[in-house]
Amino acid sequence: HIPEMSVPDRVPQAPGLVFEARFLKRQVAVVLGLGVIITGAGLFISSLILNAPGGSVETPLLFITAFVVMIGIGMAAVAIRRLTAPQPALRMSAAGLLDRNIGPETIPWSAVTEAYVTEYFGPHLMIRIDPEHPVAASPHRDQRVMAKANEVVKAPGFAVTIKGIDQSFDAIVAAIETFRPVDRQ
Repeated sequence: HIPEMSVPDRVPQAPGLVFEARFLKRQVAVVLGLGVIITGAGLFISSLILNAPGGSVETPLLFITAFVVMIGIGMAAVAIRRLTAPQPALRMSAAGLLDRNIGPETIPWSAVTEAYVTEYFGPHLMIRIDPEHPVAASPHRDQRVMAKANEVVKAPGFAVTIKGIDQSFDAIVAAIETFRPVDRQ
């Protein structure tokens, strides 16, 4: 059983009120460092394989190291994008929710059919988007895949970014409770 978020006493919001959360630069820098180290290690191992005495190239091992290099490059690319992003990772207002990990567009509250907290290796804040709403097609491809995987673990929907940002889980839940219209609870 997944508990619904409760909204005991909703405080009317001030016009123009916005909640924002940004990625923690230190954690992103650690991911960048790991990406660079993994890439460097993969390239070094690849060079050892290619320059092996006898001239024989171990193709399966080379494919594995190429895969490791791609993971490292991917980690570094995501970290660089997060470090240089001028906009927040998570933004909520009366207009809706913008989570840059879910997609590039603000998801209007009218499209959010459910918001709930679930425990799966720690707390997760989940939202379900009305499949008939046009914004349902906008999430990033990997998030659409994760939404399908979330259904398998009985937590359907999209996970809202709560880790690696400068706001607490409780502050994020409170922001949703503040901005999400009562009739959508």
